[in-house]
Amino acid sequence: MTIPVMKPKLAKFEMAEKYLREIDQNRVFTNYGPLVKQVEFRYADYLGVKPENVVALVNATLAIQGCVQISKIQKWAIPNFTFAATAHAVIVAGKELQLVEVNGSDWKMNLEDLNVSNLGIIPVMPFGSPVNIEDYALWDHVVVDAAASLGSTLTNVDKLKPDQFIVYSLHATKVLGAGEGSIIICGSEENAKLLRAWANFGFMETRESSFLGTNAKMTEFAAAYALAALDHKDAEEIEWTKVLSHKKKLMEEIGMLNVSDLYPGFRPYWIFQIQDNTKSLVENLNKNGIGNRTWWSAPISNMPAFSQIEIVGGKSISLELSTRLIGLPMWRDLSLNTVEKIAEIVNLSIE
Repeated sequence: MTIPVMKPKLAKFEMAEKYLREIDQNRVFTNYGPLVKQVEFRYADYLGVKPENVVALVNATLAIQGCVQISKIQKWAIPNFTFAATAHAVIVAGKELQLVEVNGSDWKMNLEDLNVSNLGIIPVMPFGSPVNIEDYALWDHVVVDAAASLGSTLTNVDKLKPDQFIVYSLHATKVLGAGEGSIIICGSEENAKLLRAWANFGFMETRESSFLGTNAKMTEFAAAYALAALDHKDAEEIEWTKVLSHKKKLMEEIGMLNVSDLYPGFRPYWIFQIQDNTKSLVENLNKNGIGNRTWWSAPISNMPAFSQIEIVGGKSISLELSTRLIGLPMWRDLSLNTVEKIAEIVNLSIE
């Protein structure tokens, strides 16, 4: 039987039961119900921001779309090496997309060649990397795609500008997962109200659409599991840290640490950057029943849906990374013996 790359683990029913019973009692299932309000309040405390600036929505893709759509900026730059959802969000929001080369050192968008004026940026935090909002201080319009970064550090959030946002995912494959959902930190209370309205058909205190929106509200059921995850966040962090620390120790011993091993915090990934013999490694992993994937297997610019989009800075690094980053099994109850087996096969495959 193949060991899967990911094996999501949400809060058990017993952990979420009290919240599910509240849903039964309240008979409120969606439309910004009481549990969603609890999620926003508790995540504000967890992230160190004001509750009125936190919005919980149905998923991170629609969250990014909403942040972009309510912005007055028309053109948005994203890294060429990222998940396709980020690109879809901009285009579906009706805005212009620009693709930007990434840095080989940290796999993040290269900001040096970008025009600061009249441009919004969506820097992606690859594989759960930490967020430092000061990295984007030159831009007024920023949506940080921090989908997998809830277990990583958040720095200088007090310097968030009014038209800047940070988007986290509560997808089942992420840390503190709720099955599906997203948490958005908004730079202003006004934009938080606009985002909530956008996610409710553009309704602003009436049932008439003040502007174009959609239905992107988090359900009370997702909120129940989000709250249960927060109740047990310390235990989850211990589980993740145990497996990730063992993996890091083994990779350090065989001289194969990479960028993602050095990020502080915890995240649901074992990303291995291979320099050569990719085919040999994949064959050996498959032969030994170890799941794997080339994580983002093509730059955004090479996907048919986005082939006509403008590119800044070329795409050679994005092309290289798309063939060199291999995802290996990583989940929070993965046995340490299995981690050792995977590391041994990796080591043997590239000697």
